[in-house]
Formats: sequence, structure tokens, C-alpha cells
Amino acid sequence: MTGIEHKPNDESIAAIKEQLVAYETQRAVEQRYLRLFMPVSLIPAVVIALLGIAMLLTAEDAPLGADDKFEFALWVCLAVVFLGSGGLWLAHQPARRLQQRLRDRMLPALFGFVGEVEYAHAKTPFTFSHIPKGVLPGHTRTEFGDVVRGRHKWMRFELFEVELKTGGKNNRTVFDGVIVGFEIPARFPGLLLATPTVGEWSMFFRDLFGAALTTVVAGDTLIDAAFEFRTDNSLAAKPLVAGPLGRALATVRDTWREGPPRIALSETIGFLVMPTRKDFFELPGVSVPASYEQHVEPMVAELTMLLDTALLMRRAMAGHDGPDEEPALLD
Repeated sequence: MTGIEHKPNDESIAAIKEQLVAYETQRAVEQRYLRLFMPVSLIPAVVIALLGIAMLLTAEDAPLGADDKFEFALWVCLAVVFLGSGGLWLAHQPARRLQQRLRDRMLPALFGFVGEVEYAHAKTPFTFSHIPKGVLPGHTRTEFGDVVRGRHKWMRFELFEVELKTGGKNNRTVFDGVIVGFEIPARFPGLLLATPTVGEWSMFFRDLFGAALTTVVAGDTLIDAAFEFRTDNSLAAKPLVAGPLGRALATVRDTWREGPPRIALSETIGFLVMPTRKDFFELPGVSVPASYEQHVEPMVAELTMLLDTALLMRRAMAGHDGPDEEPALLD
């Protein structure tokens, strides 16, 4: 299944290309502005650097109350880095706002093959609060990218980019990727998680402080070596794990090269968690002209691939799908 099979209609394509023409005019203006303002934005950093060097060369003792000249030089370096990075960030803001305005207008039309599509950026997704904690790594900070909601082949979904980070001194990213929340037509009586296997110590502390869940096996050596299935309803989970769910997860693992996927099933909603460092719906920088065929059309294929992967999981976990399903969480 490719995105070409679900491309926008001719009217939507014409509207998108019209937006790209208007964007190209503004892009040229912003590119000239960026070339002019970037050197200007570095002037404060250059001034501080020159003053710092002059003070180091002319002063007999450490200037400005520093313990020694080395400490003062460190202060100057930090100030230069702070002012330089801040200036460059400010210089790029108009270009970033221009790109986001284009995305706000273009993406809903681009994903016209998706029913009842809604788009937002950097907003908290509706389904995020419903994700079972055990399926995601522990984190203290959450940053969202693009959020797309709609209906695909009778499947209600919410797809969003998310980056999870830990706080404190060891601030690091523990997950970067895409999550698809989707309704399933048959209620699962409980909670089922499929996550990559972890070491014995990690498993010990997780089970010590986490929710009490039972481990079930798929009965396939490769699947059980790669994934751990945990549930609070072994009787309902076992047939899924040993049958269509396990096979579907193996298929996704073999086709998704950026890291092991995770899945969660909770009552009437499922989650497909796909790690990736790629920004799926990003436009090129203002130095590159935006082309429908080169930059925009591939977004359709990428979105469709993610939704069809979620659909595969949905069918595996629920066993059936169709247009006459009852309204639920995402309706």
C-alpha cells in the first residue's frame, strides 16, 4: 500500500500548488532577510568577544572580579556562545513562522483522502492522556510536533509526533517518534502491552514499582525474544498474542528499521508507538524551493504507511473492522 493510492484529488492538488506559489514569493523575501540579518545577529557576540580579549590583554589582574584570567575567559566564551546562538535563533524565527503558516493551510488539503481531517501543531493530543504508562519510557518532559486527526478506512485515529525527555542534570531524550491512537471495533477487557524486552535488572525494578501485570508468551522464539507481552487479563490476551497480534507485530518489526515498535491495547483504544528521528511532515528550509512532487507528495505516502500499519494492528487485535462501528473515544 502506497500513499499514491490515497493522494488528494485534482482540486486539492491545484489549491496546494497555489499555496506553494505564494509561499515561494515569501520564501525568497525571507531568504534575503536571513542572509542580511544573520551577520547582524552575531554583532553582540563579536563585540563581547573583542571586549573580552582586550580586557585580558590589557588588565594585569583578572577583570570584573574573576578569580583569575582563565575564569574570566570562560565567562567570555559562555557569553559569546549564548549571544551567538540566541542571535541565530532570532534570525531564523520569521522563516520558521512562514513555514508553519504554509503547513497550517496546506496539510489539511494534502491529507484530503483522510476523512474529517484536523491538523494542529505543538498541541497536546487528545489521546495522549489515555496512553498506558507502561508502554512508554519514564519521562519528565514532553514535546509535541504535528498532530493529525481523522478517519482512515473506517478507523478513527489521532497521529502525533512526540519527544519524551528526562529532566535534571542528565537531561536526555528517551523516546522520539510517532504515536498513532486508534479506535478498535471490539472491546478488549483489560490492558495489554507489547514492549521490547529489557534486562533482568530493569525488569526487576519495573515490576517492583510498576503495576502488577502478568507476562504471556507468543510461542514463537523470535517474537518472544524481541518483545515482552504483559497484561492484566491473560485469558483474553493469550489468543491475541499467540495469534494475529504476534504475527502483525513481527511484520511491523521487519518493515520498520528505526527501532522496535511498541503497542498497547486498553479497552476500546489501541496505540502504535513507532520510534523515529525523522520529522514526517517537515518542509525544506527557506534556502530550498518547495516542490509538490519532491517535498509534499511524499508526505502522503508517509502518512498512509503509518495509518496502514495501525490498521494492521487494529485488525489483528480486534479481528474485524467495518463502517457500522459504535461511536467511541475518538468520535
